[in-house]
Amino acid sequence: MDKKLEGKVAIVTGGGRGMGRSIAAALAAQGATVVIAARTAQYGEATVAEIVAGGGRASLFAGFELAERSSSQKLIGDTVRRHGRLDILVLCAADAPNGALLQMADEDFDQLAKSNFYSLFWFAKDAIPELARSGAGRFISISSCAGNRIHSPGIVPYGATKAAINSMIRGMAIEYGRLGITFNTVDPGLIASDRMYLPPEMVQGITSSFPIPRIGTCDEIASAVSFLAWPESAYITGHHLVVDGGASLGSVPNLDDSLQSEQAAGKR
Repeated sequence: MDKKLEGKVAIVTGGGRGMGRSIAAALAAQGATVVIAARTAQYGEATVAEIVAGGGRASLFAGFELAERSSSQKLIGDTVRRHGRLDILVLCAADAPNGALLQMADEDFDQLAKSNFYSLFWFAKDAIPELARSGAGRFISISSCAGNRIHSPGIVPYGATKAAINSMIRGMAIEYGRLGITFNTVDPGLIASDRMYLPPEMVQGITSSFPIPRIGTCDEIASAVSFLAWPESAYITGHHLVVDGGASLGSVPNLDDSLQSEQAAGKR
């Protein structure tokens, strides 16, 4: 693989599991030194070990608590002291509670807002000055198609926090683009990971109507993040890169089937 990120220093929050782990591995494979921020040390250690075994460079920032103001300060400060710079920030960690809006307790909503949205504000304040010193900083947040495109029962508050993330990313792109930083999101659809608990038959039923009728992979999200981190993506900012197999295009399966049947009949 081309070492397009050689000499770069990257932070990946939530890098111990799922999409975060794949993102960290992909950035390291392209030459970046990666700091994995993980709440649970054993998951973060496994990611670091995997990267190092493959010849990459990685270190662990353990005990990362997304909903605490001090976490971003400590993480950014520790990274710059240890490596001298910060070039790429990938915010992958998030909370995703399920449940009906009216049944959610006030304190649970407050926790969700801190984890998913306040944390973006905190990281912006702490990371933008360091990314500006890089001269070609990348601020990438993992959002969701639930933010602006698909609204599903049971994750309405989660989707609202992702919509807020998308809005702030666009605003920061306008306000701080002249510092040499790009601000973008990757918006995953339904992605297979060790943190997804849907039974296979439900996944098959959901994905059968997608234009690309399958579930996505963590590596496909990692590829999208890598693309936005590359030097060749320096003119892309304020963008939401949707990786969902076309699910958010809003096709109507029954209508599509009918049209295809009519087209086939017309050819006979």
